[in-house]
Amino acid sequence: MNRSFSNGKQWLLVTLLFTTLFLTSQVFAKNSTAQTATAVIATGALNVRSGPSITYDVVTVVNQGNVVNLLGRNADSSWAYIQTATAATGWVNASSSYITPSVAISSLDVVTTSATATPTATGTVIPTSTATPTPTNTPTAASPAAASAVVATGALNVRSGPGVTYSVVATTGQGQTVTLLGRNANSSWAKIRLSNGTEGWVNSSLITPAVSISSLPLADSPAAPQPPVPVAPGAVLSLRSGPSFNFPVTGSVHQGLQVTAVGRNANSSWLKVQLSDGQQGWIGVQYVQLTIPVTNLPIMDGSSSSATPTPTAGTTPPTTASWATVNTGAANLRSGPGIGYGIVSVVGQGQFVSLLARNSISSWAKVQLTNNSVGWINASLLNANVSLSSLPVETVQTLSASGLVTTAALNVRSGPGSGFGSTAVVYQDQGVALLGRNADSSWLKVRLNSGAVGWVSSAFIDTATTLSSLPITN
Repeated sequence: MNRSFSNGKQWLLVTLLFTTLFLTSQVFAKNSTAQTATAVIATGALNVRSGPSITYDVVTVVNQGNVVNLLGRNADSSWAYIQTATAATGWVNASSSYITPSVAISSLDVVTTSATATPTATGTVIPTSTATPTPTNTPTAASPAAASAVVATGALNVRSGPGVTYSVVATTGQGQTVTLLGRNANSSWAKIRLSNGTEGWVNSSLITPAVSISSLPLADSPAAPQPPVPVAPGAVLSLRSGPSFNFPVTGSVHQGLQVTAVGRNANSSWLKVQLSDGQQGWIGVQYVQLTIPVTNLPIMDGSSSSATPTPTAGTTPPTTASWATVNTGAANLRSGPGIGYGIVSVVGQGQFVSLLARNSISSWAKVQLTNNSVGWINASLLNANVSLSSLPVETVQTLSASGLVTTAALNVRSGPGSGFGSTAVVYQDQGVALLGRNADSSWLKVRLNSGAVGWVSSAFIDTATTLSSLPITN
């Protein structure tokens, strides 16, 4: 019996020993997990905040690939309380889009904050378990002077002022860090400094800032440049000495040429513009695309020439057998039978023109003005004294493929993708020649009016050409 009791005691001791070892191992395992739990930052730049919400102040920023210690979580595990390599503590969004944790976030201890509904940078974090260390420093809001941002697009233009009408002073690439200096009134543009000391302005939507852009101080910016006026695509427009088709032609402006808007006439139907060589003249408002309301321009006297205005077409029937009158306010005289051809001149309502020929379907008529200018007018804008079908047919060479820019400003890149550097910028309604495409037609190779060749996204080009008919090119 004593032997049996002795054996029972031995088994009891063994059981107690194994139980003790198991419980001890679990405690050590828990402490080890709490001490070694880490996460890797999975996004370009991640804000560390003073509380578990985007409404809390930004304490610091950690960059992609950095490792942080996991100290705790909020009640629903949507935010993690972390410590950075520099010993700064704070909260980060626990989504897998932002961090890759070594343990399940839900396995961490819950940490609460004493911050009120309107969070401030002085909120104190209070752990609910002694296993989670209490923060030893009070986070403070980042100083705007030291604030930074990461470029979030392939290539970003740095401009001389807060807007696309300002000149480009430099270009910075995706992933580059810039210093934030200030902002414009509505925080849509940020003033920044590059690593080489160059200062300029960038679009706020194309950077990932370490602080709210609205928290930056307002920065002084240069006066806005006079608005560039993209000439109507495919056009050769007459530059006149006054605001009327009856004033003499003093020059011309061509497709894509940028001119400066100087003023307007009283009813805002004509613009006074200045060319790069200093020459000034007048263009009809309907033939240009302004970047500001025309009424913002000053009213200017249009009688820049003392010469008597001369009409561009006759007011009496010509001596030729076939003639027509213009039945609309102003008809464009084009270099070929289609709106894709450049404008040679403009003929006013009631003016007479001589009929020379027609296209094969009689939708356009070739005409001659009294000043001997020759061109084509849409047949629907003419009242003819003969049937247009009685005129001889003239075959005109087909235009090469072209397109129009449909966005305010479009980067021309060195290759078919947003990762390629920007080599130029084209503006809304500017025409480009289509040279080719990439395999899926998402990018087009184009030639600009300057002769420069590059690539643009086909999503921002309007063309009558079937993209798949263009050759695939490098």
